[in-house]
Amino acid sequence: MDQQFSGGGVAVDPVNKLFLVSAPNACGAGNVGAIEVYDESGNFIQTIAGFTAPPVGGPPFVINPSKRMGWALIGVGFKHLQQFFY
Repeated sequence: MDQQFSGGGVAVDPVNKLFLVSAPNACGAGNVGAIEVYDESGNFIQTIAGFTAPPVGGPPFVINPSKRMGWALIGVGFKHLQQFFY
């Protein structure tokens, strides 16, 4: 089975009752990825696009639930930090 569109890392936001899932190929082309947000029932909430997604097993992203923001290491060698809001 092809796993290229499978989710990668997962972060749990217990304050807002959300799950954030890294989606390395969410945008369908090459290295462009996203973080997808779901509620605790599994309902899709939003896509945060514009990441050079880490491969599955890459560095996890980190969130601050009280501010609904997070950070992801991106780019070749994961040397750049990108902030996002959800």
